[in-house]
Amino acid sequence: KKDKKSGLERAAWGFFWGAHQRFFRALCISCKLPTLVAQVKEALAEGKCCVIGLQSTGEARTLDAVAEGEEQDDILSVSEATLNKVIEKCLPLPY
Repeated sequence: KKDKKSGLERAAWGFFWGAHQRFFRALCISCKLPTLVAQVKEALAEGKCCVIGLQSTGEARTLDAVAEGEEQDDILSVSEATLNKVIEKCLPLPY
């Protein structure tokens, strides 16, 4: 007989898997950047114009970080911010 998962447990798993997908999507996009930069430099050297479409800007993670009072001394890594959020939410530890 299957036990029904509580709403809290379903929400926790939903949060985890959503974060999992966001993390790896951002990681895959970041792995493409060196090739993209090389292609853009080559095209510009040939006098061509380049248009780059962004699938995700990381704005939501940036706004979350700013709202929580985090200082932004450097560029925000979406993958790092997503991982930190999962750790804080799923593995809460006393400070």
